[in-house]
Amino acid sequence: MHLNQICNDYKFQKSLNDHYCDFLSDPTNIERIPDSVESFQIIRNMEDTWDAHELSRVSQEYLPETVSEFTNLYKNLQVNHRNEVKYLFDYLAHEADATEIAFYVCLEEQVDGHFDDIIAISQLGVQGKSKLVMADNYWDEMGRGNLDDVHTRMFSVSATYLKEILKKSGIDLPTQVPCEALKNGNMLMMYGLRRRLIGRLIGAIGILEDTAPYRFASTVEGMRRCGMPDYVIRYHEAHIHFDSNHGAEWLQDVILPMIEKSKPLMKEIYLGMLIRYKVALDYYASIDKWIKMLEINHC
Repeated sequence: MHLNQICNDYKFQKSLNDHYCDFLSDPTNIERIPDSVESFQIIRNMEDTWDAHELSRVSQEYLPETVSEFTNLYKNLQVNHRNEVKYLFDYLAHEADATEIAFYVCLEEQVDGHFDDIIAISQLGVQGKSKLVMADNYWDEMGRGNLDDVHTRMFSVSATYLKEILKKSGIDLPTQVPCEALKNGNMLMMYGLRRRLIGRLIGAIGILEDTAPYRFASTVEGMRRCGMPDYVIRYHEAHIHFDSNHGAEWLQDVILPMIEKSKPLMKEIYLGMLIRYKVALDYYASIDKWIKMLEINHC
């Protein structure tokens, strides 16, 4: 089987996803947490295969040699990312019905449902002001100390309402999750749990945070157009503001100080951005494909 087919196989990505979710289980579910050498070796081999595939997809891309080159390449990547996904987010804002918006938001659980843990992992070993900025980002995820404002909790409230919309439409979400959605979350967890790949996680978070306000604003516009209640929209609306700050701070106070000290890390961070960009485009294309199939089935 070709490498592309292996890594884009649903069972392959679901096995990785199950492992990551078990590994990050609540301590009260201690029996779920994997610990055998054999299981970790299987996962490591799968990750190595997937990592080789993703690196092959960006092998022709230029990697920055200086901080100035990095900054320019990053700005270009931001613009390209927004232009590439505009078709989908314009549709969600202006045309999508409640079922289509619900499907998109519920798929986001693959990332948003674990994002506080991902931010926590990204801080390990970091020193100085960079750590303070990352910790402040994490504190935002924790609702600034207010339990009802914890982001994963807010997202869960929204997702519960939206899953009911899918259920009423006869859509069984677990059977509809595309492989690309699993990859979207798995990539961050792989980079976070493989310490040697921490630079890629920092880069992936950077491009994710910087492009989030546009995505959240479009989603909020669509949710309001469809008449969804404020408590369902609350999580997405809050992130328009939060992530505009996070993106700028992550670049200025986390990434740039790090790459000024280490050229090898600079290349790893930029690889993380490139790979996140590719994986995200695949993910959004899979949502667009699902929406078009839904429209065909309703004709």
